[in-house]
Order: sequence, then structure tokens, then C-alpha cells
Amino acid sequence: MNPRGLCDGCHRTLDEIATWSQMDDARRQHLMDEVLPTREADAP
Repeated sequence: MNPRGLCDGCHRTLDEIATWSQMDDARRQHLMDEVLPTREADAP
């Protein structure tokens, strides 16, 4: 985990990692398509 609280590899938070298997497909797809690419682009 980096200082921003995100995994250096997948850019997810600990909460997102912990609940990934319980998320529905729409929520996972939203994270993969919208949230994670933005976080990756903002990574130092």
C-alpha cells in the first residue's frame, strides 16, 4: 500500500480489495472502467 492508501499494483483501497468478491458485477465494472484508470493516471 502506498502513502495514499492504494495498492501500488491494482490501485484499489483496502476496503475495495476486502469487498471485491462481494461486489456485484456492475460495481466491479465501474471501478475497473472509471475509478481505477483515473487513480492510475494520478499516480506519481
